[in-house]
Amino acid sequence: MAEQLPKAADQFDRELDFSWITKFMVALVLVTVGAFGTMWLMSTFIDDRMAASQPEGSPLLEPGQTTTPPLPHLQVSSYTDWTEMKAAHDHELATYGWIDQSAGRVRIPITNAMDDIAAHGLPVFEATGDGTLETGGAR
Repeated sequence: MAEQLPKAADQFDRELDFSWITKFMVALVLVTVGAFGTMWLMSTFIDDRMAASQPEGSPLLEPGQTTTPPLPHLQVSSYTDWTEMKAAHDHELATYGWIDQSAGRVRIPITNAMDDIAAHGLPVFEATGDGTLETGGAR
């Protein structure tokens, strides 16, 4: 048996045919683009069909009634709302004001109230027996 000598580098048979690989890649890209195009068309068709089948407004609304829900609405900026509420509460705790002007009840700053309680003590109340309290005199 005769030995076969290796051929020169330019004489080797090619094991892979690059033209078929290129054709396969082009076909794969075309199929992928076609699938995405088909999905986009179907999505657009379904969106248009759903929009056409939706009623304009709720059948529960009266003519002329708006679709805005009743108050209170959701908080849009909770941090801002919280800082505004805290500032209002701090203002009430630090200033004088009327609670009930007709009954003569006033609000005093909390620091003044604490100083007054520290100096004179808490007021004393006595039970009346019917579930109410009466002022028992001076502190």
